Amino acid sequence: MKEEFASMHKFAERLKERVHGLTEKITADRVKDPKELEANTPEERQEKFLAKSREVWRQFAVHGISITDKFTGRQKLLNRTDLDGAASLGIFKMAGFDVSDIQYVKPGEKVPGRIMVDTGYESGLVVEDNGTVFFDHHGKDSNRASISAAKLVYRVLAETGFLERTPALDALTKFITQVDNQTHPDLKTKEFWENSDKTILGLYRFMDFDHLLQFFQDGHSATDILSDDELKKYSPMVQGQGKDAPPEYKLLKAKVEQRRNIDQSKAKLQELEQDGFVVNTKFGRIVVDIGKKLQGGQLATRAYGYDGYLIYNPEANSFFLGINRGKLDFDPPQGVIVRDTMWIKPADKEPLSAVLKDIINVIGVEDARPSGKLKEFIEQTERVDEVIPQPPKPGETNWTASGLDKFGILPRDFRPEPGKKYLVVVAKDTNPGGQSGVYYLRVIRPA
Repeated sequence: MKEEFASMHKFAERLKERVHGLTEKITADRVKDPKELEANTPEERQEKFLAKSREVWRQFAVHGISITDKFTGRQKLLNRTDLDGAASLGIFKMAGFDVSDIQYVKPGEKVPGRIMVDTGYESGLVVEDNGTVFFDHHGKDSNRASISAAKLVYRVLAETGFLERTPALDALTKFITQVDNQTHPDLKTKEFWENSDKTILGLYRFMDFDHLLQFFQDGHSATDILSDDELKKYSPMVQGQGKDAPPEYKLLKAKVEQRRNIDQSKAKLQELEQDGFVVNTKFGRIVVDIGKKLQGGQLATRAYGYDGYLIYNPEANSFFLGINRGKLDFDPPQGVIVRDTMWIKPADKEPLSAVLKDIINVIGVEDARPSGKLKEFIEQTERVDEVIPQPPKPGETNWTASGLDKFGILPRDFRPEPGKKYLVVVAKDTNPGGQSGVYYLRVIRPA
């Protein structure tokens, strides 16, 4: 059982009591004796509630960032989060909470008993009877109009008396909502993209909460063209290259990297278009990027007039689709729909059962057919075969597959159900076009 407050653009008066009730429950679930909150007057009761809440709201969790290890090829979770998660924790800290006990989890993962920030696939402020709390905007009821986790945390804490609202925090949380939802009005312009190496709207991913807050306290707009001295002022520091190198300004490094992204993106998009990696769909023209070769990502596709961006990454066991208009209103064959605009299969241990052809069939219009090199990729590397898994031989760890024209090796952690056949695709062919060699296989699902 759980209680929740679903957050949209603003708090209605009739819901203020509900918000107070939920925060009271968070604290009450964590105190050892209810008498600790008793008082003689409402003012004393509020003072005790705030103090006790700051004392017992201590165990937090936020989503980490998944990356592919360049040496092992395996996914690993970094103990850092994105700007929305970092700003949420920063606002808690501003309100007097100790946020040093942070557990970093895979996106969407839930940890019983903790205060989950920007993760959990919930909508709004949700309080479960087991003490688990969610400040999230990734649930089924969330959409393009939903506020960010940071804005939700800010509004809840301001409404219940933990901190005062300020123009800078108003601007900061509005900005985070807009960039997290991809709804900032300037994101769709070519001018934004071409100047994105000199604006916070282009470089916000490299900022931390304290510097972004200072930026808005100084009265800046996210599209202001910033000098190098201004970038230094709002920049976190990072260790320079080399053992004894001095620290460097992160935003100056990011400026150089972003300039390369801008220059690469236009040429790369032209190449993708020529090679057939732009498909017509129900949601407009979608750029298909296999293995994430387009450094500018969805921001670049939007700036150059495309309607969406699909990253298909079988090596990372994941895919991501983001659309700029319309609504993803279907039940996905795999993964989750987030805020009606994103279809995500995260990089986790679940097999990537949706092949690229399946994804295109779901979003494509009836007369859309892959062409060019996209068609070649699907035909050559996504041929679906049915195999019978064979157990490892003594001294070996991998199951193998019979029924193919080459020796097939199944993933190391694959454990089939006895007697079942499985559908697979070839993830790697050690001798393309030859009769010898080995297939490294990716399991889709039971046949």
